[in-house]
Formats: sequence, C-alpha cells, structure tokens
Amino acid sequence: MLLLKLLIFVVAIPWLPAQEVNLQCANDVIRTIEEALLQRSPWALRMIDATTKFPDGIYYGNWDLFGHWGECLSVSSNDEMIKGQFCRVTLVGLTNLTSSNEIHHLPRADPRVAVSESAVALKASICVPASCKPIDVSILVSGLFLFLTPGLPVVARVKEEECFTLETASPPLETWSIVFLATSGFIFIVLLVVTIADIFGRGNKLMKSLSAVTTTRQLLNTKTGSLGCINGLKVLSMLWVVLGHKYQSMALFGNANPLQVIPYLRQTMFTIISNAYLSVDSFFFIGGFLLARSFFAAARRQSFDVLKFYLYRYLRLTVPLAVMVAFYLTVLNHLGNGPYWYTLMGQRMISTCQQNWWQVLAYVNNYIGIDKQCVEQSWYTSVDMQLALLSPLLLLPLLYSPRAGLQLAFLLLALSCILPGVITYLNNYPWGVDILSDYFNPLEYVRDIGLPTHTRATPYLVGVILAFFMQEHTAKSIGISKKIALLGWTFSTGACLSVIFTVVISFKEDYVPDPIAAGFYAGLHKLGWSLGLAWIVFACANGLGGPVNAILSWRHFQPLSALTYSAYLTHLVVITALAGSRKVPNYASNFDTVHAFFGDIPFIFAASCILYYLVEAPVMVLLRYLFKKEGAARAKAGKSV
Repeated sequence: MLLLKLLIFVVAIPWLPAQEVNLQCANDVIRTIEEALLQRSPWALRMIDATTKFPDGIYYGNWDLFGHWGECLSVSSNDEMIKGQFCRVTLVGLTNLTSSNEIHHLPRADPRVAVSESAVALKASICVPASCKPIDVSILVSGLFLFLTPGLPVVARVKEEECFTLETASPPLETWSIVFLATSGFIFIVLLVVTIADIFGRGNKLMKSLSAVTTTRQLLNTKTGSLGCINGLKVLSMLWVVLGHKYQSMALFGNANPLQVIPYLRQTMFTIISNAYLSVDSFFFIGGFLLARSFFAAARRQSFDVLKFYLYRYLRLTVPLAVMVAFYLTVLNHLGNGPYWYTLMGQRMISTCQQNWWQVLAYVNNYIGIDKQCVEQSWYTSVDMQLALLSPLLLLPLLYSPRAGLQLAFLLLALSCILPGVITYLNNYPWGVDILSDYFNPLEYVRDIGLPTHTRATPYLVGVILAFFMQEHTAKSIGISKKIALLGWTFSTGACLSVIFTVVISFKEDYVPDPIAAGFYAGLHKLGWSLGLAWIVFACANGLGGPVNAILSWRHFQPLSALTYSAYLTHLVVITALAGSRKVPNYASNFDTVHAFFGDIPFIFAASCILYYLVEAPVMVLLRYLFKKEGAARAKAGKSV
C-alpha cells in the first residue's frame, strides 16, 4: 500500500497544485525514485538512505533528525547529471506527538530565545537532487505528507541557508577572509622575526619586549605575591563559565533526549550549572578589586590622568575583541560544516555580527540588540567597560574624601541590590536564570535583569570597597583572631553555598511563583556571593587562608590566569563549532557532558594562546611603551620649564 502511494506521488509530482516545482527538480526527483525502486541503482539508494527515516524516541523529544550528511553530499548519478543536496526541513504540525505540557517545558537552548512553534516542531533532513530549490523541497515534502498521511496536515519549511551541496558546504575563502588570514600571517612573521632577533641578542628594547621568548617567560612566571589567590579565582571562574556553556551545548542542541534532560535540571546539584552565571559575578568582583587597588597604588606615585586611564583600558580590551569580531565575520564560517552549522554558527554567530558588530566595539550590546548579540558573551565586557568608565566618579572621592567616598559607595551598593529586587518583584520574574518555568518571557528577563549594568554592579562595588579597605587595614591591624577568622570562613562558605543551592526551591514542579521571595533572592544573592569572595581574598592576603590559599595560590594557576581574557573571548567559538560540526545527534548525560568538557579545555586554551601571543600580549607591550614614552616626554617638558 505504501509503495503504491509512493508511485502515485511520483506520477503526481509535475502536477502538484498551488505552487509549481521547477521542471528540472521534478524530473530529477522522479528519476531518483524510479532508479532506486526499479533499477536499485546504488547512487539513488544512497540518496534515499541519507534521508531521515521515521525516528524512535519521539516521546523522549527526539525531534531533531540529522539524516546522513556525508552520504548525501557524496551522491552523484552515473552520468553525473544529479548531485546530492542535503536540506534541513522543519515539519510544523507534528507537535501533537507529545503532550503540550511536555512541549512547553522543553529546555530553552538560550534564555534569550523564547519557545516558539518552530522551536518544538520536528526537524528532519532530506537528501534531494541539487537542482531543487528550497521552495521546491518545501512543496515536495508537504505534498508527500499529504499523500501518505492525509489526516495529518503538515507544513514543511526550508531555508535557503539550510540546504547544502558538496560545493556550498565548504565554500572557498572570500576576499575579506583572505585579508584576515594574510594580516594574521603578517603579524606572525613580524613576531617571529623579533623573536629570532631576541634569541641571537639583536634588536632594541621594544623588539625584545615583543619577542615570543619574553612573552613566554612572563607567561610562565609562577611567582605569586600576597594576592596569588586571585589567580585561582580567575581560572576556576573561567572553567565554570566553560562548563556552563558546555552543558548548554551538549544538552540542548541536536539532542536525542531533550525531555529526559528536564529531571536533571530539577536536581539540587544541577544548580551548580544553572547558577554558572555567578562565575561572571566573580569576574566583576575581581575586576573592581584589581582596578581600585591599582588606582590607589598609582595615586600615591603620581596624579591621576583620566584620559590616559580611559584610553589605555579601551584599547587594551577592544583590540582583542575587535579581532574576534573580524574572525566571526570572515574565517569562522570556514571552520566546519554540518546539519546544525547554520543554526549555531551562521544564524547565531555570523549573522548577528554582520548586523550588530558596532554594538560590541561601542560596549553597548548589554542594552541594545540583546536578542542578536555579536560575540554574545561580550555583554560581560560591555558591563565591565561601563563600570570602569564610571569608576573614577567613585574612586576619586574615596581617594580625596574617604568618608564621603564610602558613603557614596554604600549608597550605590544599596541601589545595586534594590534595583534587581524591585524589577524582579514588579515583573514577577523567577529567582534567577530559569529554563523550566513558562510564566515569564525569558528575553524580557535577560533584558531587565541579566545584562544591564545597573543590575550587575553589586560584585564590582564590593570589590572596589574591599580594595579601599585593604589599603588601610590588615587582619593584624584590626585584631582578627583565629576564632574570628573561623567565623569569617563559616560566613563565607555559608553565603556562597546558600546562593548556589537556595534557588533549587524554585525548581520544584509544585512551586508556586512568589514574587516577594524571588525579589529578595534577586536583590541579595549577588551581595552574598561577593561578600563570600571578599572574605576569601582578604583572608588569603593576610595569612588566614590556610589550605584554601594554598589551592587558589597554586603557582601553575598563574599562566592560566593570564590567559583568561583570551579564553573568555575564544571558548564559545570552540564549543559551538564542535556542536555545529556534529553529524549525528547527541545523547545528553552528565558523564558525557563532563567528559566532553575536559576534552574541550586543551583546545580552548590553545585558541586563547593564539589570541594572546598574536594580539593581546603585543597590544599590552605597545600600550605600555607608548604611555611610558608619553609620561617621560611630559616629565622632560616639565623640567625644561
């Protein structure tokens, strides 16, 4: 019966109603099916074999069907008149395969993307002749379902960007990609030349500073001072960021069992992953602390130059970031291919940079275009830059009028806690990042709570206040005994663990949203986390850290700590490129995800080393050289006067 229907469909192809399939496509499809059924031609059988079959695991959410990428693209008829073309097809109308409750509790791949009809529709892969256009494929697949299952109305949607032939799957390098690679090669050659000159004892001071030998020597310098714990905090926070993004990638993209993931998300220990954004708060705390500490130290030696401060920081952070933007716009699309490549790379990374690259370099993408962010993790650099640009308004009062400065600091700290709490309460938002609840709009939550500087400033302000406090006081000067230190560690541990695990209350299936409780958590959890970190830094710097300081100040964290900015900029490319290149569905499990996480770490730090050696380190050397030269010129001019 099924064979008869298929033969009828083949005969009916040229006369499909509504829109017409182009004649060449129709003839090629008919020939392919005829040769497969009647002549058993291997090439035609491979084309059908590469097409999605009705899957198992439908009730487990296995709605993302990959087909066979390589087999389809390699298809060629004996006379080479028909070539294989791999197309992704979204089948709308099959969502009743599971209950609507399960559909709307599907994990959200990205909290900035709300669940939509297409997000829960079945996605299949079909191998068709290369002569067929996306509209042809859409008509053919819709018509096929109409013939085979007349009682199940299905609409097939096909995007041009999701159809690939052997040629388009690996496109040739375009002009700007060649320019990017040529520029990178030129920088590499320059650094190689100065490195060889340094090895043979040639070159001036600047050339020696740019040498890879000097960079490596500085990078591998494992001497740590009293604040060696900062290195450990930076590295562990960076690993936490990677782990969170790896779980997002492995569990939610091209996954054969997404509905099975839901019970995992409700487990208490999973809050370590769902609260991974606290790692970014750790970076804000460290950033505020180090900036304020260096400011107060420099202020004792010379007057504060606002213009120099702004210019140095902007160039220091922007040049590596601009290189990543250029990389996204040029070479990134050539790193791989696969059924998910367009969704994860083309649509999520490349297209967004083509539209909104300027928002990244202007450091405003945490307020503008949040649903289409170029280098999406760069929202953190925008918040950090905005806080740094505003920091002199607090640092100068702390320097010249400490009492007034502290009053201002605590006022700002109070506001930074009140604002997210009030916004959460008024909008009935969840406690934190929640991909299970459907009573709120995730895009609005991210816009109002997740990304704005005024809701993320708490850890930064705590870091600034700690730096101010530590320049005036030590544990010895304020008489902290071992008993008090024990209380400090108890508070720090309790605060950090409470912040991580308390949110599990809101993950229970029978939880009734409570805007008051959510508001309190949203307003105070960053403060609790930051105060816990503040004690760790203070205690470790004053000899009260014990084994915690021994771990965080481990000398091998020093080189990895220097790479954290480059690692932050590159890690998502590595993770997403691996996911986008996947040719078969992933089966989500904690073991596989953690295993893949440890496998990604070497690649991420290898990519960060490339960015660090070619861009970040040379930029820091040139900026130090230029600003020191400017300072020397000013000093000489002052003496001549």
